[in-house]
Amino acid sequence: MKIALIIVNFNGGDDLQRCLHRVRAQSRPPDRCIVIDNLSLKIPIKGDESWLQGIEFIKNPFNMGFASANNLGAQRALEADWLVFLNPDAFPEPNWLQSLEEASKAHPSTASFTSRQISFENPETLDGTGDGLSLAGRPFRRGFGGKVHSGHSASGPVFSACGAAMMIKRDLFMDLGGFDDEFFCYLEDIDLGFRLNLLGYHCLYVEEATVFHRGSGTTGFRSEFSTYHGHRNMLWVLIKNMPTALLPLTIPLHLIITLLAFVQCLRREQGMVFLRSKWDALKGLPMIIKKRKIIQQSRKATLLEVLRAFRSKPEKALSLVIF
Repeated sequence: MKIALIIVNFNGGDDLQRCLHRVRAQSRPPDRCIVIDNLSLKIPIKGDESWLQGIEFIKNPFNMGFASANNLGAQRALEADWLVFLNPDAFPEPNWLQSLEEASKAHPSTASFTSRQISFENPETLDGTGDGLSLAGRPFRRGFGGKVHSGHSASGPVFSACGAAMMIKRDLFMDLGGFDDEFFCYLEDIDLGFRLNLLGYHCLYVEEATVFHRGSGTTGFRSEFSTYHGHRNMLWVLIKNMPTALLPLTIPLHLIITLLAFVQCLRREQGMVFLRSKWDALKGLPMIIKKRKIIQQSRKATLLEVLRAFRSKPEKALSLVIF
């Protein structure tokens, strides 16, 4: 099997260099490594250093966003069987890629795999073990903030892979149209995972595939950028993917968590950013509904299978959303 590794960088600073050193140290090196820079103001490498031999650099003339840049890398990796996406602020352990490859061989019917992410700043704490989504449309990082050796560390199925360190079959990724370009950044991975679930595919969390992740290293934790894109895209994920029969249940719950999230944003003086995100989400609904029709017409999973895929505890449904 051939694996193409894609890294999208935007003002990643020295993290990009650290990430690439870890990539070069892999026990199972990628067959192709593509780094796409979204017009960073400053990058610590030129791309022609001797130790970077074999790594391809693409410098975009503008910032096309995380989703589109990864799609560009996927389009170029024509020979790959699998695509691996890695953030520049995610630093893989030496056996990371080998563990993902071994998992794909052990589970040939599984379409995507996600890594164990450990906090770079606090190595005793999990940054996440895959992504989840509640029936209210609330996204969350499974295991976030828990202890590294907690129950969440055990390998098993999850709703969606986290785009910071994931692997997916290239043919399937391309058939689905890749990440949704309109999302730009944030929740494009959960949107992709939702679409995979609707087609009957599954994602597996691989405990042995470990990266140390400096969360929000580029966009900033609870920044206006992350608040805007996170809350705009959250509505799009729900409307685009939720089966029609489940909407009477999910929409009221979603309205409640939207109100709670608005109060949360007001407390940190981001009320206007939140309102702008929801206004732009509503303006984009005609486009999202067109995509919804195609997605729902091609759905293969039963409603029961969709419900099982959420894998979230009831108390998760109305928890506050943090971006």
